[in-house]
Amino acid sequence: MNEKQIEQALVRKVKAMGGIAPKFVSPGFDGMPDRLVLFPGGHIAFNVSDNCL
Repeated sequence: MNEKQIEQALVRKVKAMGGIAPKFVSPGFDGMPDRLVLFPGGHIAFNVSDNCL
């Protein structure tokens, strides 16, 4: 499974749970999370890629 497939699965699962997972773009800042995960009620998370470490 490549990164694109993993992100697509994440977006589908989050959407099925009532949330959204928008792509986060931050030019010039290496290592930033590339997706935010937002759920109703103010719950947030983010996914981390291997280049963040």
